[in-house]
Amino acid sequence: MPVRVTFEGASEFFAVADRLFELVPVRALEICAYSGSRLGGDGVRRLAARPELARLTDLRFLEHERIDPNAWRALFRSPHVGGLEFLGLSGCGVGELIASELAAAPPLANLAGLDLSYNSIGVGGARALLRSPHLRKRLELLWLEHNFFGEEDGEDEVLEDLEHWLGDGLRTHSSPVDEDYDEI
Repeated sequence: MPVRVTFEGASEFFAVADRLFELVPVRALEICAYSGSRLGGDGVRRLAARPELARLTDLRFLEHERIDPNAWRALFRSPHVGGLEFLGLSGCGVGELIASELAAAPPLANLAGLDLSYNSIGVGGARALLRSPHLRKRLELLWLEHNFFGEEDGEDEVLEDLEHWLGDGLRTHSSPVDEDYDEI
């Protein structure tokens, strides 16, 4: 039985979600926006309310832009995400506010890997990650490819602080897609 399931779009996922969770012991879920079907705020809230998320250790979203920060907050603070060890939000429009919400969410304290590549968290978002008492517990791998562009004051300092914390676990020139999927 598969434990990792990938969907090309949000509508494809929601069309089979009830049956999927009923029949398959899903541990890793990836919802892309390749089909043009994006989650949107309502989709993120619907997902956050699903008790089946408690089974997941790996949750990835790819290219779901323009999602209301309140929807992300609902997911990050959902009582069902405490078992996540990996969270991927690549290309999901994560800026400073959403990165700060993520950093402040106690249910995400078990994350060992976090993919924020292809976003724009900026220096403020990076500082929120650095100050997070929850993420500092277990986080070992952080992908930030295409987040910093040399135009914001403090970028060098915050990247140096992140490197001091994570060492080789800070990835600024790759994303999990570039690496061995099974090691994450």
